[in-house]
Amino acid sequence: MDFVMRASLADPSISGPPISSSSADERPPLLTPEQGRIVRETFAEFVQPNVDQHAIILFLIVFDISPDGRNLFSYVRNSAEPAPLNARLQEHATHAFGLMCEAITQMDDAEAVEKKVTPQFMSLGCRHLNYGVAADDTPTFRTAFLKTMGKAMGVRWRGVVEDAWTRGFDLLEYIVCKGMD
Repeated sequence: MDFVMRASLADPSISGPPISSSSADERPPLLTPEQGRIVRETFAEFVQPNVDQHAIILFLIVFDISPDGRNLFSYVRNSAEPAPLNARLQEHATHAFGLMCEAITQMDDAEAVEKKVTPQFMSLGCRHLNYGVAADDTPTFRTAFLKTMGKAMGVRWRGVVEDAWTRGFDLLEYIVCKGMD
């Protein structure tokens, strides 16, 4: 847990405005086969070995950018326990982060996107709308997700690696927001 504490809120690189997301009117393209390969390889090498740690870092960054986000989670809002130590948040974060990463690793496969990712994440968008999350909140999550991936990959997070993950998240965010329509 020491790794999580060091990598979370004290990092000045997590401040600043959210990165702008893709246009809500046009669907971002699928990843190219090369981008799909890059995403799968970097996930396996840098993210998967410490997925639990990266997952909680993601939510700590979300809470740092948007402190009111804590109120969406009763088990965080009503707990005196620090968020990084909260077992229910850890469980949710690991599940959510794992689902997102799994989806992005499939974003070069049109059939998987249409038959699996789109229905799953449109449903997720609709569910989160019922929890009080709005499409306007997704840029905060996008920023936190990409910063988490940058932390996970260190010096590899630049150029084609960053571009591939960003493009994959853009498509995922588009699908989630369509579920919120």
